[in-house]
Amino acid sequence: MPTSGPRFPSTVTSAIPSGEYNNRPWSNTSNATASNNSYAICSLVDGNVSDELRLTGYGFTIPTNSTISGITITLEGRSYDGAYIVTHSVQLLLDGSPVGNPLSNFQPPQQWNFIEDSTFTFGSSTSLWGRTWTAAEINATSFGVALRARSEGANAAWVDTVTITVAYTESSPESEPTVGFITLERAKQHCVGADSGHDALLNALILAVGSAIDRYCRRRFAHANYDELYDGDSTERLLLRHYPITAVHSVQYDPQPALEIRNTSGATQSATAQVLATGLRLVRITSSGTTNTTAGLTWTANPTVQSLATAINSLSAAGWEARVLPPFADARPDDLFVDLDPGNAAEGATVSCRNTWAALVLWRKTLSCCAFDPRGWLVHAGHAVDLHLPGGWLYGWEGPLRAWRVRYSAGYRTIPEDVQEACAQWVAWLWQQTRRDPSLRSQSSTTGTTASYQTYLDPRSPPPAVAGLLAPYRRRSV
Repeated sequence: MPTSGPRFPSTVTSAIPSGEYNNRPWSNTSNATASNNSYAICSLVDGNVSDELRLTGYGFTIPTNSTISGITITLEGRSYDGAYIVTHSVQLLLDGSPVGNPLSNFQPPQQWNFIEDSTFTFGSSTSLWGRTWTAAEINATSFGVALRARSEGANAAWVDTVTITVAYTESSPESEPTVGFITLERAKQHCVGADSGHDALLNALILAVGSAIDRYCRRRFAHANYDELYDGDSTERLLLRHYPITAVHSVQYDPQPALEIRNTSGATQSATAQVLATGLRLVRITSSGTTNTTAGLTWTANPTVQSLATAINSLSAAGWEARVLPPFADARPDDLFVDLDPGNAAEGATVSCRNTWAALVLWRKTLSCCAFDPRGWLVHAGHAVDLHLPGGWLYGWEGPLRAWRVRYSAGYRTIPEDVQEACAQWVAWLWQQTRRDPSLRSQSSTTGTTASYQTYLDPRSPPPAVAGLLAPYRRRSV
């Protein structure tokens, strides 16, 4: 399940809750836009409840067709000089108004530390806070959270920041790219004499030409989702493989082995583990040539890495065993990844595990602030804390091999008009080849007229006119 976040607010204000008149405002509210030990502050006396600290402008870019699965809020705050400060309530906001079910009356009370920041988490990847959300609502600048603190002693409440993480799923039409660049009707406009009897042939040509255009231009045009690994790089831009970028769902770093699997059965000739969108597939080929595939290891049935490992260990009669590496026992298994060479290997990648421990990894940390250029690269857009990464990494995209895991969407939701025209012309050219002997170069009639046929010799390239239309879109290596 993809997630976006944790993300930081860009706008923080103090507001008196509706129906109340006590004025316990927050000061220095802009300090709460980042986790940097600069604080929004509310001065309180015993029994006081603060005004609302309203945090909005989180900058989400959830794909429009997504189903929102859950919202998680993380508070970083502390009390001042030993004051007994607790969380009074947490409420989601939209268009300036509270929405959904608030969280309050925490038992036991959530006391804020006075020596260093306390961190509290509200909601989860499956919590919708009492309502159904759309991607447009989450993406709105008015989406956010209202926080109130309460004093059980005296002095002040300090808030460093409040982040939001959104879990979601995308519907299959968005997730599955198509290669049909044009409609059948448009193809027929270029294919003189084509009728309904030729529909099957033209549809096949449309799909084949779409794939050929992708190969010729060395890129994928249709909009799709990607989950990819990238090596560390000392430059300020991280170049992604697909463009134009339409959304970046998460950028993760610090990969660590989370789950190890092996098969030690003496009757096993081959054993592999494969990460799929819905779960884990274990495949064992015995010495007799029989293939045994394990079903039921779904993310839904096994919501944590530990529960997945327990399910694998229950298959010990077939030689399977698994072990969890700390601290990932309670982590979600749907983020497990086969750590292969860079590429789109998150789903469907296979690792061999016969008589050897094979590791599935999780990326431990998520870059909180990251901007993208639609032309195909990422740049850091966070505060200094985000840029000092483990292992002495500096500003930029430093790191070892496969240091970064990027989940993003890229491509054209509507194929550009000149690319559609190139597809139509290429389809028409191939269509004409089916209408005559392809070995003919010219043909004379009894009336003395001669028809010459255009041809091109390199099967790897399109006809010259089509190549001209595609030239601005072709990726070139330098």
